Amino acid sequence: MTDTPEANAYQNALRTWEAYHARSTELNLGDCLRDLDTTSLGQIAEALRVIPSSERGPVAFGVFVKAAASWRPIEQTVFLGEFLSSPSKPERRILEAATRGAMKTSDRLPVTIEEFPSRIWKRAIASGSPARLVSAGHQAVLAMIRLYFANENQGAPTPPDFRKLKLGEEMEFQVPSGDLPPVMDLLGLPPSTLPEMKRRVLDKISHGMSNGTFELSQGQDVAFPAWVSADSCESSDHISVVLRQMDTTLEKLGSKSSLHGRHHTRRLGRLLFRLGLRRDSMRCAKAIGISPWEQGWQFQSIRGSSHTRIREHLIHAGMDTDAWAAEPALACSAMSSPLWLMTPLNRVNDLMRLFQKSSQCPWLFPRLGHVFQWHLALIGKQDALLEIGSIAPDWSVGLADENPSRQYPSPRPKPIPH
Repeated sequence: MTDTPEANAYQNALRTWEAYHARSTELNLGDCLRDLDTTSLGQIAEALRVIPSSERGPVAFGVFVKAAASWRPIEQTVFLGEFLSSPSKPERRILEAATRGAMKTSDRLPVTIEEFPSRIWKRAIASGSPARLVSAGHQAVLAMIRLYFANENQGAPTPPDFRKLKLGEEMEFQVPSGDLPPVMDLLGLPPSTLPEMKRRVLDKISHGMSNGTFELSQGQDVAFPAWVSADSCESSDHISVVLRQMDTTLEKLGSKSSLHGRHHTRRLGRLLFRLGLRRDSMRCAKAIGISPWEQGWQFQSIRGSSHTRIREHLIHAGMDTDAWAAEPALACSAMSSPLWLMTPLNRVNDLMRLFQKSSQCPWLFPRLGHVFQWHLALIGKQDALLEIGSIAPDWSVGLADENPSRQYPSPRPKPIPH
């Protein structure tokens, strides 16, 4: 046990995440849900049992609608009895149609800004549309697959071996999301009035880059300086570098299309979206003929100055303006990330209450662990930060000051080579 309640909450959330991650990896949760046609019903059921109860129902609904027609009647009955025992009347009609193989779904699902099955399902229920329920079931399965693969490997993604692939062949690797690592949010999202804290995080990252424990992939290394300087006078210069690389990449892609070029264009497009350069990111998507929404570009954390519309979407008139910080699946979504860091408001108590609910949403830890450390530093909880650093050094973001007398001189981040 730890000495501080904050470190104790952090440790419990970490342990919950580690247990969930280990079990879902052992069962290949993502592959089970992605390959329903070739996965046995027993494997599917075992994978669903790993998913937290708050997210399991919508995923099970989507699985049943997609796969039930190929199951025997007794298998359908057993599945429904365990995972969907109390459907509403509209849900029951859809499930009954699925047992007969009479349920058709459009290949083009509507765009959603929600990342978690429970949130997707909540919106579908509120709409009252049976067609929306069918779509939500399919989206819930896809959302759980994305959540799995986003955290499949905690280290730097392994680049695909393009030598073994030919243009037009199916790419068997999981295309990296294009996100900068979550710790970068502590540099790009908080206000520029907190330079000392940003400098500590930057020092930690710079040290990791120099000793090889922290790596940026192609595209990320160009976007990094632009993200770090998001609210500084240097921002436009770094963004110009990113835009020049985009023009160069698209020019090469037009003259000689290659698998490597398409892969890099896809990653660059996501990074441009995250920097708030939506129009330029759409140029990348158009050049390689993909739908950015199907690729999940809408799930990118964008800097606070570009986040007003999403904030207004989350907070309606007459609603509790902090409601987004109380519901686990919403609190740790990409939509909410800037809201945690846009102001120097202390939210340690909100985060502790959330971490106590980590069994409902194990993603709270990898999504908000760095945010929790930031808010502890805001209120000077150095004892808790030191404990957290000793509990899980790999997750530490460098905000614990082991030498309180140390002075941080300049608010300007030191340049990162790219």
